[in-house]
This record gives sequence, structure tokens and C-alpha cells, in this order.
Amino acid sequence: MIDEKILFLITNKLTGQISGEEEDLLNDWLSESNANKTLYHCYKEAFISGEYKLKAKRAGEVYKKLSDKLGIHTSKEFQDNKKTDGFYRHAFRKWYRVAAVFLILVTGAWIIYRAGNYWRPATEIAVSHELIVKSNPRGMKSLITLPDGSKVKLNAESHIEYYPDFEDDRTVKLIGEAFFEVVKDSLRPFEVKTGDLCIKVLGTSFNVEAFPYERDVKVALVTGKLMIDKQEDFEFRTLDYLVPDQMFTYNHQSSEFQVTSFSHDQVLGWKDGELNFKEAEFREVVERLERWYGVEIIVAPGADMSGRFSGVYKNASLDVVLEGMGFTSDFTYEIRGKKVYIK
Repeated sequence: MIDEKILFLITNKLTGQISGEEEDLLNDWLSESNANKTLYHCYKEAFISGEYKLKAKRAGEVYKKLSDKLGIHTSKEFQDNKKTDGFYRHAFRKWYRVAAVFLILVTGAWIIYRAGNYWRPATEIAVSHELIVKSNPRGMKSLITLPDGSKVKLNAESHIEYYPDFEDDRTVKLIGEAFFEVVKDSLRPFEVKTGDLCIKVLGTSFNVEAFPYERDVKVALVTGKLMIDKQEDFEFRTLDYLVPDQMFTYNHQSSEFQVTSFSHDQVLGWKDGELNFKEAEFREVVERLERWYGVEIIVAPGADMSGRFSGVYKNASLDVVLEGMGFTSDFTYEIRGKKVYIK
């Protein structure tokens, strides 16, 4: 269950009225896990793009509606304390500004967060007001066939959203990573939206990597051609076009982008069960192993992980990967359930 304080912190952040102390608390929560970062990303995206009208007259009523809708149950003590606790009193005054936007989370982000350590496979897990959401946990990949026959290989810790009338409006929203094989239809372009980028194609195959807690979005084209647009205010501006074997990399922080060639093995190997590292930093290795095997990796203080790692592992167990990396990089490890300790 998500702490109500976190909801208030996010509210204050999105309305631009967060204090320095509150921001520190929010940053601590964000640093706890990638799932927290994903949830915050979905809140923020809903807030930026949402259009809504307030239907409840009082902030208390709005909070109660939202709590009931999302299944967040607060104690009577919490409700009583809101009159005297400065933190809650400050947040309640602003709930009405974003309350309706948070209801959007019923269609996607809340599903991800509530799954927690028991994420569900990418079968249809939610249909809310027409929006269909399909999600993968850590340690799981899946193949999804869209209503028009297009196929999506969805990576771990990723989800997509689309509407039931997909055959008329072929638009998918992606968080995470997926490989698309799109059925050609000259009358109905296929679009993948992720953040403020929109990838438009007719019939092609391509990979999109867009994890919300990573700096770059990467689009790698295998066959066909595609166009990449960026949303600016209420309009889209075309950034570039790709031809096969080109990769588009977009930096969220600077809004800069570049087009380069790419290694198919390194970028696309994941969809065929292949882990491929080439001079990868330890941070990248940890994130990929956690996502791939559904574990948490804990590194002992003082362990030297400053080197870079290279290796290719095809459908290998976590033991095999760690054994090989530990031999070349001089570290030991212990696996206890879903936790891995590196010494």
C-alpha cells in the first residue's frame, strides 16, 4: 500500500509548491526502487497531458473519492489529524488541482505499483474506460499480438497501453522496452508514444527502449522506415527519419539527439534470450540483471566495481552469468531467494 504522504509529496511537486524538506523526502523515496520511479513518471505524465474538471466541491471529498477509487484506505486517525498536521493541511489545500488527473492511474500506473513484488504477466490485466493495459514484471518477457495482427515482444519491467478500437487508431503507449513487428497499412499509420516522443511507421520492425528512470530513449530500426516527432506544447515537430540499421538516441535532460549505426546483437539480443554486455559499467550491468532475472542486487561496501564488463550469455541462468563475471572481475556472490549479495 502506498503511503499517503508520498501521494501528497507528488502532488506538491507537480503543482510547483513543494518545500525543500518535502523534496528531500520525495527524492529518498524515488531512490528506493525503479518501481517508485516508474510510478512517479506515470503520475507526472498524466499531470502534464491530462485535461480534467473538478467534480467534488471540497478537497476532503476529492481525497476520499480518489482513495476509494485506488483502494487506498486511510485510518480515522489520519482523517482527524489532517486538521492539525501542517504537512497534511498544506497538501489538502492543493489536492483539487490534480485529483482528477490521478484517476488516470487506474488505467496503468497504479496497476504497476500495486503489483509490487508480484507483478503479473503481459496478459490483459486491466480494461478501464476502454484503455487496455498489458504489463510485464521483472524477470519476465512476453509476446503480444495486437488487434491488427502486429506483434510486440515486451521486455521485463515494461508495459503498453492501447484502446479496443486499435484497428482504426493504431496507437500504443509504451513504458519500458519492446520490439515491434508492424503489419503494413498505408491508410492507418502505426504510432508508438513514449514520453514526449511519437514514433510513426506504416509497416516495419524496430526496437524502442524508453525506461522512465534512464536518461536516454533509444529507437533502433531493423526494417522499413520511420519518423520520430517530439511534442512541443500542443504540436508535434519532426526530429528525424530513420532507415534500416540506424538508431536514434534522445537525451531527456538536454533534448539533444543523434542518429548512429548499432549492433543488432547488443540492442536486439534481449528479445531472443541473449544478454550482451560490451564494456558496460557496473551500474548498467546491475540494472539489466535485476530486470532480466527479477532479483535485487546488493553490493557490499568497499567492493571494487569500477571496472567494465563484457560478455554474451544465451538463455543462461543467473548463476552462470555471475560465475563468469565474478571470475573475470574478481568478486564473489551469494544468491538468497530474490536477493543477490556481491562481495
